[in-house]
Parts: sequence; C-alpha cells; structure tokens
Amino acid sequence: MSLLRLLPTAPLSRLRLVVLLIMGAALVPACFRLGCVKGLVRTIRIDGPSMAETLLGNHFRVTCGDCGIPFRCDADSSPDDRLAVCPSCAIGDNALRDEDLHLGDTVLVDTWPYLWSAPKRGDLVMLVEPKMNDEPSSPTFAVKRVAGLPREQPSIHFGDFRANGKAVRRTPRELREVSCLVHDSDYRPRSLPNQRRWLPYPAGATGWEATDGGFRFTSPVDTDESQWLAYEHWHSSASPAPRTQPAMILDNDSYNQAEARGLSPVRDLTVRCKVQGRTGDFILALLDPPHKLIVHLQLDSGRFLMLKDGSTIIAEALPHTAGDFLFEAAICDGSFRFSHNRHLLAEFVYREQPSPDGSQKIAESAPRIQIGAYGGPIEVTHLQVRRDIYYLTPTGLGGDWQMESPLDNDRFFLLGDNPPISVDSRQWGGGVAREAILGRVIPLGR
Repeated sequence: MSLLRLLPTAPLSRLRLVVLLIMGAALVPACFRLGCVKGLVRTIRIDGPSMAETLLGNHFRVTCGDCGIPFRCDADSSPDDRLAVCPSCAIGDNALRDEDLHLGDTVLVDTWPYLWSAPKRGDLVMLVEPKMNDEPSSPTFAVKRVAGLPREQPSIHFGDFRANGKAVRRTPRELREVSCLVHDSDYRPRSLPNQRRWLPYPAGATGWEATDGGFRFTSPVDTDESQWLAYEHWHSSASPAPRTQPAMILDNDSYNQAEARGLSPVRDLTVRCKVQGRTGDFILALLDPPHKLIVHLQLDSGRFLMLKDGSTIIAEALPHTAGDFLFEAAICDGSFRFSHNRHLLAEFVYREQPSPDGSQKIAESAPRIQIGAYGGPIEVTHLQVRRDIYYLTPTGLGGDWQMESPLDNDRFFLLGDNPPISVDSRQWGGGVAREAILGRVIPLGR
C-alpha cells in the first residue's frame, strides 16, 4: 500500500501532512548539522589582536574629535598616554575612554565542512596553537586565516604572500574584507577647514570645484585637455612631524596604537568613489613605479579603457547604469582591477618591480593616485583610499622571505590579518597539521 493512500482525503489535511513530512525530512539532517557547530550553546569570544580588524579582541571604539571618523584600536595594548592618532586626519589627541571599551567579537566554530573536505585558502579557522618550545603546557587555541596549502612553498615578497613563487591574488570581495582605511574624504578636520588632500595637479589646473561631499568637474572653456587632482597623503602616525606634512603611504594602521616599529611603503592600493555623470570622461591613474595604470571611462560612448604605461590593454563597454555608480579600482598582488557597483568588470596582470630601494622610487615618483576628467559635468563623492594587508617577514621586517621547503601533504600555512602583531606560521615553522585545525570560524557581527 502506498503512503499516499494512507493520507487523509480532505485536500487541506492532506496538504498539511505532506508539508509536515517534508519539514521532518529536512530537520533530520539539519539537527545533525547543528550538532556539528560548536558555539551555538557555548559562546566563543575573540581574545587578542592577531586577526584585527577582521575579528577584534578587546578594543576601543573611538570617534575622532576633529574629523569625526570612527575607528577602533587595541585595548589590551594601548599607548601609555591613552591617546590615539586618527588614521584619516592624523590628529593625535583622541582619548581612549573606559566608556568606549568593548569586549572581543563573538564567533561560531563550525566543524562540519572539514569532516568532508580540506580547509580552503582564505578560510578563517580555529586551531590548536603549535607549541613554540618543548615545555609541557595546556593546549591553547587560536584563530587564523588559511594562506598556504599542502605541497606549496610559502614566501613573502615586499608585503605580498606568494605560493611557489607566484602571487596569491585575493578576490575583490576578499580584498574589501581585509583592506585598511588610508583616507576618507567624507571626514574633513574641523581644525583645518581649508586643507584638502586632493589638490590640483599640476598646480593651477582648473575645472575641479570642491563641494561638501567631494568634487564637481566642468571642463574649462579655454582648454581641451583633461584636468587632474592628485591625492596628498599625511603621515597619520605618532610622528612629531606636522600632521599635514606630505608623506608616502606606509603600512601604518589605527589598531596597533602602542606598536613602535619601522614602517614599509605600500604598493597595493584601492580607490573607491561614487561617480555621477553621463557626458565627458572620468579617469583614474594609479602609480606602481615604474608602471602607470589607468582606468579611463568614456561616458558619452559608454566605453572604458584600461591602460598600462600608455598602452591600451582592455577596451570594453560600460554597463547601462554608468550614469550614477560606485567606482572602484585597485592594484593588488600584481593585478590591476576595475569594478563597477562592486562587480568586477575587468582586470589584467602585470609584472611588479619592488626592490630594496622601492621607497626611494615611490618618493621620487609623481603622485601615486590621481583623478582626472574632461567634458562633464561630473561629480565625484565619497572618495576613499584603502591599502591591502602588508605581510612582514618572521622577524617583523618588510622585504623578502621564503620557507626553507614546501609544506608536507597534510600541512597548511596560516597567517593572522594583523601581521605586525600576529604569531602564526611565519614563526611556528613547518605549517599546521590538518588534524590541529578544528573548524571554520563564522563571525557573528558586532
């Protein structure tokens, strides 16, 4: 006898029973699935700064008293004077107050995925932390990110992580998750109302008009050339130099306020802004010496070009919504990318040429970030500059490092998202055994 013959004959009752049977069939594996998630009945809280700012330990949430930008910094290791430097406007008198202290983030640890498959590159994982010496001790746990896979030979090349000598490139989503803020034009210091970070380039260039939210461009009648603005970076550190003194973009960050170390010039940058305009041309140039990389939007024809050192590499059509959109361009791990409304439209790979005298080359080059326009009108708002994570060598320096031999068949290379602070596979050596990786970490938000 079939199951359907046992069902009630009333249509509504029969439908209800079918729904209940379907729900029951779905709940059985779901209950088993939930049983493999450690943390649903036991909260796991992040302790320590090694994964900042992806996952935070105890931290202060600060609002700059001058420009108003919110930022966070480590509470377990704070400056002796309890003052923090703003990462955007560089003022250094932001008090770290007890009322701004917050506990670490909470996460779940899901053991299910690794019962059936190996950890993947980019996964956030919880592990039993390898011992640094032979002294007996209770096991401790850590959270890190999977960077290198079995049989790969990890290395670091001037801030970039590599596997078998090749750059490991983040996806645009991954880059957005881990990138660090360098500057946000929405937050202007009240104490310096006439100081701007985007300046006419060369001096005297016309057509750009400052607005409350950014800049508006209308092509001057006396020229048929593109007009440019260049980004001028301030040091944004505890340096005694004047806060408005032009400086290179370094691997400085707001979270490690008490950390004193040498800083390295950063090559991997992202520029994000909102563009409004249906006529004219909008251009962004990023310099990665000796290369000049350009995204050129031709709004009249609905096309865009991507160029390297004056040569067109990509020429394609813009989406139909190109009159009002979020623009994003990035140089990351030897690739140049253009995204429209957070959707990657095009990218190409080029050969990076960092060298020990790279800081000198960058310092002597033209401004590293420039925006240009022709025709118009075009309005540019919400300008942000961000940088990628800059990985340091095991001794905490910028430069070159390579693991002596490839990872074994069951070992992974794990890194923290806060390289100056994190103790990870750079110091542990030999990689982390798969059996020591307990599960995938799922952030619960803040």
